[in-house]
Amino acid sequence: MVAGKGMFIWQWSRSGSPAQVVVGAHSMGLSFLVLRASGSDTGFDTKQILADLLPRAHAAGIKVIGYDPPTMANIQADVDRALALARFRAPGGHALDAVAADIEPEASRRTAANYDAYGRALRKGVGQSYPLVAIVYPPNQFPNEPYRALAPHFDAFMPMVYWRAQTTNAAGYSKAAVQKMAAFGLPVSFLGQAFAYSDHSANSLRAYPPAAEIRAALQAAQDAGAIGASFWVWQHATEDFWRAFSAFPFRGAAVPSGGRPPRLPIPAAPPVVNPTPQSTPTGSNPVVVPPALYPAEALGNGPGTWREKPGVSAELAIGLLALVGAALVGGLHVSRS
Repeated sequence: MVAGKGMFIWQWSRSGSPAQVVVGAHSMGLSFLVLRASGSDTGFDTKQILADLLPRAHAAGIKVIGYDPPTMANIQADVDRALALARFRAPGGHALDAVAADIEPEASRRTAANYDAYGRALRKGVGQSYPLVAIVYPPNQFPNEPYRALAPHFDAFMPMVYWRAQTTNAAGYSKAAVQKMAAFGLPVSFLGQAFAYSDHSANSLRAYPPAAEIRAALQAAQDAGAIGASFWVWQHATEDFWRAFSAFPFRGAAVPSGGRPPRLPIPAAPPVVNPTPQSTPTGSNPVVVPPALYPAEALGNGPGTWREKPGVSAELAIGLLALVGAALVGGLHVSRS
C-alpha cells in the first residue's frame, strides 16, 4: 500500500487534473498516491475526484490512499469520516487501497487514551484485514508522542520527516526518524519534505530543500529500512525536487508476503477513555496546511508566520514529469545536480 515511491496531493487546482497526475506519476515510476480525502472542516469533499482518479490510477498500477485528519474532539465523528472513505466505491467498483489517519490533533488531545479509542473503533469498523496507515510526527522530534497506543490498530507508520523544521542534515534526521519509528513494531514508510517553510533566501533553514538533501534523505530512509518513500506535497514540489526524486532508485525493505505487514495483538481497552466531544478553539491556526507543518512551538516561531510560497505550477509540473519520465524510459542521463 505505501511501499515504493509515492507522492502526497492536497490542492488539486495547483496539481493538475486526476488524468494529468496519473500520467505524471506513472512516468515517474510512482507506486502510490496519498491525498487528503476528507476532514472535519470539509467533510468528504473529494468524491468526484476519487471517481475520476481511482480507475485511472489502478489502470496504471498505482495505489491510492485517502487520508483524514482526526481532531480527537469527537472520536466517533472522526471514525465515521474514515469509514466513509473505506466504503467509497468509484465507477467500476474501484475503492481506495488504504485509509490513512493524519494524526496531529491539538496538544491537549494527543493522549494514549484518545489514540487507542480512535484506532480501536476504526479497526473494528473496517475489519482486521483492511489496511490502515498512521501518519504521525517523527519520534526523534516528538519522543513523548503515544505511538504505542496506535501500533496495535494500524498496519504501517508514516512519520512526517520534515527535517528543515530543525536542521539541514537530511540524512541524519531521516535515519533517526525511520529507526526510532521502527522500534514501535510496524513497517515504516518515509514521508519527506518537498516544501519550504517560508520564502526566505536559499541559505535559510526555511527555504526549499535542495536536490542534494532530497537524495540524502532518500538514501538514509532506504538504508534505515523504510518500505516506501513519499513527499509532501505535489503542488509545492520544485523542478530540482522532481529531478532528484525521479532519478533516485529507491528500493524499500520487503513487505511481508500477502502485501500486508504484521500488526501487533490488540490489548485490552484502558480503563479510562474520554471520547467526549470538546469545543474546538477558533482562530488558533490561521494558515491551514494539512498535514500541519508541526505545531508553531516546534518551528520556533509563532502561529501564522508560515507563508505559502508558490511552487511549480500544475502545467509546468506535468510537463516536467513527462520529460523526466521520457528521459528515464529512453535511458538518457538526467542531471541530479
